[in-house]
Amino acid sequence: MFLAIDPSDDNKISYYLFDDQKEISLTKQAKSSDFLSVLVDFLSEQNIELQEILGIVVVVGQGRFTSTRIATVIGNLFGFDLKIPLLSLEKFSLKNKKQIIEQLENTPKNKYISARYSGEPNIN
Repeated sequence: MFLAIDPSDDNKISYYLFDDQKEISLTKQAKSSDFLSVLVDFLSEQNIELQEILGIVVVVGQGRFTSTRIATVIGNLFGFDLKIPLLSLEKFSLKNKKQIIEQLENTPKNKYISARYSGEPNIN
């Protein structure tokens, strides 16, 4: 099973679990500080153990600065801990899941991804 993290919508987080056969998604209204707890709950509801995740995709280049940063940190954290490949994409679509799976399978493990932002941070 592969995981995609998409923080590109304002004040929402989308998670996707997918493989060759199936796909499950969750989009939830959430603050950036809730992204990790929403992910843990989503995996628990689907009876998916972290060790079952074979690769992670994080959407970067869109959305809010903090949301993108936190999604990237979550991806890097699990990628490092589980020793699985990571991929950053500007847009995620399950229509391309075969191609994404192939990219993940050909990506070296223990490689970090960097956040890319749609603009300068707006820090008040």
